[in-house]
Amino acid sequence: MIKTIKVKKQLRLDELIKYAFDNDVKDTRFESSNGSVIYFDEQGGFTLGEIFSVKKKSTFTVEVEEEITKDTRIPKTATLTKNEEVLRSWNNSINGLKKAYPDALQIHAIVNGKLQLIWEAE
Repeated sequence: MIKTIKVKKQLRLDELIKYAFDNDVKDTRFESSNGSVIYFDEQGGFTLGEIFSVKKKSTFTVEVEEEITKDTRIPKTATLTKNEEVLRSWNNSINGLKKAYPDALQIHAIVNGKLQLIWEAE
């Protein structure tokens, strides 16, 4: 089973609209970094809120699920080593942890609210 993790991404207005159309986003409200609001209705159409000024640099935060790869930055991990040590780490990848802890046996992460094994030595 491929594990996924929820990550927050910053999207420009054009990227947000494409994301919403491609992922059938409905009945959802997004607020930009400068307070502009875009609302996707029950049919998937959208309207801009009361502030109609969306600046070129305005971004909207979207939470998406991505497959965990060896380069995915993971917010919180626990690495089990050959010496039975458990080492906590923040904002690191599997490749980064393997490099930092060459004696790693397993890497666990909180994935969607549950502690799960995401890597194990061959």
